[in-house]
Amino acid sequence: MPAVLLIMSTDMRSAVEVPWLQLLALAAAVPVMGAALAWAFTRSGLPLSRRHLG
Repeated sequence: MPAVLLIMSTDMRSAVEVPWLQLLALAAAVPVMGAALAWAFTRSGLPLSRRHLG
């Protein structure tokens, strides 16, 4: 908490800017990359088994 107290007690309050665009891009890119990697490294389908009818 010392950093918060330092910021609140000095004039650094106006200097704190949140990079919303970068945070939004990161919040969108992480799940998309995770899904893409999971799709890339997962087997494409279930193994097919032949059933003998008769």
